[in-house]
Amino acid sequence: MNAIAWVDISIAVTPSSLSLYQRLVAHSSSMLREAGLAMYLALLRKGMKTGAEKVQVLEVLDVMAFVAPLEIKSRNNENEASFRTGLARVLSEQGAEALKVMEDVGAFVGCRVKVRS
Repeated sequence: MNAIAWVDISIAVTPSSLSLYQRLVAHSSSMLREAGLAMYLALLRKGMKTGAEKVQVLEVLDVMAFVAPLEIKSRNNENEASFRTGLARVLSEQGAEALKVMEDVGAFVGCRVKVRS
């Protein structure tokens, strides 16, 4: 999945590719689910030029749309512990990336206030 680091995000995130990633994550094969989750992690970690671009990627990936239902579905199955951990990693990464955007915006606003003073 390291190829995502240098691939333009518009190539890796299309309606058909998102559909594929979601099908992988929901698949019964643990190997395919892990591959789907790894893809989402790589996409979430992909660097963007601006915070606005990162917010756009977070919105398009819409992690909660698939994490919440899959978490509920796997909640009472002890054999799904590894999968649930993977879901938690994806959700954690989304939160971390959202916080980075907020920190960047806060630093930008702080600089603007100092310049205007």
